[in-house]
Amino acid sequence: MWGTSLATAVICAPVLACWALAQGGPGLVALATFSCGAVTCLPLAVLVNRHRTRQPISSTAPR
Repeated sequence: MWGTSLATAVICAPVLACWALAQGGPGLVALATFSCGAVTCLPLAVLVNRHRTRQPISSTAPR
């Protein structure tokens, strides 16, 4: 999943930026960039936080 996201971003980012500049100017470019970035980063953030909340099992823990 994450291997193809870079290739997709390389193709879609210039197209999205050109469209947004033609339709609404810099404000729409900023909005589109932020919303697309948030959508693509949310699954990664969920995975990272899921692994961070698990406590490691250690054999050196005090008893």
